Parts: sequence; C-alpha cells; structure tokens
Amino acid sequence: MSQSDWPEEGRRPEPPSGRRPADDWDQPPAPPSGMSGGMKACIVIICVVGVCCLLCCGIVGWFGYSMVPKMSENPADVDATRDSIAKIDLLPGLKPKVSMKFDNFFMSMPMVVYENPGHATLMMMQMRVKMKTTGDFNQVMRQQFEQRRTVEVGRMEKSKTETRNIKIKGKECPFVFTTGEVQSKTGGKKTIHHDIEGTFEGKDGQAVIFVDFDDTYKEADVIKMLESIQ
Repeated sequence: MSQSDWPEEGRRPEPPSGRRPADDWDQPPAPPSGMSGGMKACIVIICVVGVCCLLCCGIVGWFGYSMVPKMSENPADVDATRDSIAKIDLLPGLKPKVSMKFDNFFMSMPMVVYENPGHATLMMMQMRVKMKTTGDFNQVMRQQFEQRRTVEVGRMEKSKTETRNIKIKGKECPFVFTTGEVQSKTGGKKTIHHDIEGTFEGKDGQAVIFVDFDDTYKEADVIKMLESIQ
C-alpha cells in the first residue's frame, strides 16, 4: 500500500463500493435504564402492605377509643343520661355526681351516680345489646355495677339480706334488701347502711338500680322513689 492509500489522520477509510460508513447514531438504541418489573412489583406490594397496616391501626385505635367510657360531671349531662334510662322522682338531697356512657358497635351502656355525701348514693345503669353474641352481657353489666358500687360506697360487713318485690311500671320486680356496716371513706367509725338493689325494664334495655342510704332516710321513702320509676 502506498502512502497515498493510508487515510489522513483523523479520517475514516472509505468504505468499499462507495458506501457511507455507519454512524454511531445509526446503531439500535440501548434499552432504557430504569426499574425492573420485579422491583416495581416489590414497591406495589410494600405500598399495599403499608395501607393495610394504616387501616388496621385505625380500626384498632377506633375500637379502643369506643371502649373508653365518656364521662361527665355536668349536672345537665347527668340528668339527661338518667332520663335516657328512666324517669324517677329522686329523694331530697340527692345531687348529680357523674354520668358514664359506653357506646360502641356491639352495646350501649349509660350509667349515672347521684349522691348526698355521707348519707346516700344512687346508681342506675342500663344496657342495650346491638349485635348478637354468645357473651353474657348481663354479667358484664353486673361486674361494672359492682365495681362502681365498691368505689362509691365501700364494702358492707356483717350484713343481713332479704328479697322483696317492688312494683315498677305495673310489674313486680325482685329487689334485694341488705343492712350492714360500712366503713367511712374518711376513716371514721363504721355506720349502719341499707342497700336496695334490683333490675327493671329501662327505656332502651335492661336496667339496674342501687340505692345505699343511712338512717337519714326512711326505707319507705326509698321504696316510694323506686315505685315512681317510669
């Protein structure tokens, strides 16, 4: 090959038969860079799981919130809650203390407490089941009631008990009458107290009422109050 056959510096050799050499941009384009299908699927799964977790946390949070009782010491709220259970002519001196409401997707349970400090306490509770269940909600209601009674009144000692009927809304309802000693909350001497407790049909479910009183009140007046329930 003569010197003239060599391409000048920086020039491509001429292709045979006068064909133009292929340019770099004539080459098929490289596949675009990016995420693989597997990576995209993984991200989708992570997003779905994250949304499910958020929904589950929200449901659990709502369920927990619905199980917490709504409480109020506003006298108007206490009276309104009492009237949602039953109408009753209260004994003189009994004043609104607190109302509590459980209201969730399977039950509604309002409760009220009235008090004449040191002399009498009245508690009334009602329960309405919203869905069928195998659970014994009457037992649940009684447990809640007993716990609250222990807090409000205290435990009775050396007690004597008998059962009598009281007519409420034209129906004879069994009530338990108990007399015994109760320790003062201030740590003073024990005093004689009388308890009357029974169940009746409230405005929107089974209701329980409990009255604890000392000798400031007469038993006949308490029975008259119970008979006034409407």
